[in-house]
Amino acid sequence: MNFDKPVFKKLSHNDTGAAKGHQGGMVIPKAIEDYFPDVSGKITTETPTVDVIIEAILMVSGNYVSTVTTRYQYQTWGGTRPPERRLTSNLGPLRNEAQADDLVFFQRDMDNTERFLIKLVKQTDSEFIELNNKIGDSRWGFFKGDGPISNSDYSEAKTEIEAFSQSEFSMLEQRPLVTIPETKKKARSISFRKNLLKNFNCRCAITQERILTPSNNVNLDAAHIVPVEVG
Repeated sequence: MNFDKPVFKKLSHNDTGAAKGHQGGMVIPKAIEDYFPDVSGKITTETPTVDVIIEAILMVSGNYVSTVTTRYQYQTWGGTRPPERRLTSNLGPLRNEAQADDLVFFQRDMDNTERFLIKLVKQTDSEFIELNNKIGDSRWGFFKGDGPISNSDYSEAKTEIEAFSQSEFSMLEQRPLVTIPETKKKARSISFRKNLLKNFNCRCAITQERILTPSNNVNLDAAHIVPVEVG
């Protein structure tokens, strides 16, 4: 697993298992929705609620708790209200340990964008004060500097790599090297690997072997034969 940089949220009372009448989940603020699966474009009058199932690896106070499937949902209450983004179902092992103003960090697996590491840092944990000082007055967001890869980064890189793979073959590229943000570099690298694995049917280009891990992940790397630095 190859987890990206985290986004965080400082929990409200309604995000915890202690809240009466809660809907069994955590609200995901609009400001960090671009780092969760992209379902926003699928909402219509006929389908005012859409969701996607994700795998969540839960950790509390630095300890592994459970791996569950949970639902990332857009709910518009029949189209009568702005959409609310919510992670719901099977998060009890984490939410039941949480209190208001605890911190939760979400890290997306860059190799599987529907797998997340979700870490609860409680106010009684030794690392809480340091992390809380870095966050400052923010209730959600990510640490300063290059943040995690956004959905728009993934989409742009996927389009670029697919177009490049269908272009006429040339050993060297003539386009000038430009400086791009680190997140876009990572998105291109991930898209490059996925495109190659798809084109080679998840087999080694030299031995034709398909190498799988016990969890059925493809254990192959993708690399440039001619380094990018020389075109």
